Amino acid sequence: MCGLTTLFVGAPASEATGMLFRKHIEELDRMALGVNGHLDKLETERPLQWDIRVAQVAPRMADFDKELPPQRAEISGPQAG
Repeated sequence: MCGLTTLFVGAPASEATGMLFRKHIEELDRMALGVNGHLDKLETERPLQWDIRVAQVAPRMADFDKELPPQRAEISGPQAG
């Protein structure tokens, strides 16, 4: 064994540590790619969600426009002007 501690058969400790480190880095790279892909998807969906919410609010705002003037007139009487 040439006096070197081995973690894997035939691999010196420093080489084995390097192999483990590279494996860990590769795993982190894969995770980062997955996270970036998910963030890209969310960024793509964000404008669509905004449009959907606006579309849902618009009919309700139209209802308010119809409901509020009669309620104001009831509360404060007819407005001059």
